[in-house]
Amino acid sequence: MGRENNTKSVKDLLFHAQRLTRLANRSTQLNQFNKAFLAKLPTMLSQYCQVLDYQNGVLHVEVSSNAVATQLRFTKPQLLAKLRQSHPFQRLSDIDIKIAAPAKPQAKRQKRRPNSDVSTTNRQLIRDTADHIGHDHSKASQSLAESMKKLATTLDKLGKK
Repeated sequence: MGRENNTKSVKDLLFHAQRLTRLANRSTQLNQFNKAFLAKLPTMLSQYCQVLDYQNGVLHVEVSSNAVATQLRFTKPQLLAKLRQSHPFQRLSDIDIKIAAPAKPQAKRQKRRPNSDVSTTNRQLIRDTADHIGHDHSKASQSLAESMKKLATTLDKLGKK
């Protein structure tokens, strides 16, 4: 039985290490941008904003909601002036605001089962109401009456199963 060859070339290891170093440096840099940005933000907004990137004079910021985005856009001129006075943002020309996508619930959706617990009396009441509404000859009343009759018929079918 032979041993698996898990050795990697020095070139591969160095390349991998360089990539990790670049990622770590970029992460540190983004963290510094975020801290500097949050320090200049009004306190009420700071917990709802995060720097995504800063490239070519544009600061890309993610916010948690439309309300926060609106407030940030409202304060944008004053904020740009404040940020340009601090170290990393001297060449800042604009702030691009992105609204974070809402998190999707992780719970499995259960298939809805039709409620077949509608009593015979209630189904008949739906039919009687539809007949009463149907005596009005307006188009809307006729349409509602037809829908109610279909509902009663569907509930009858579900009740028989």
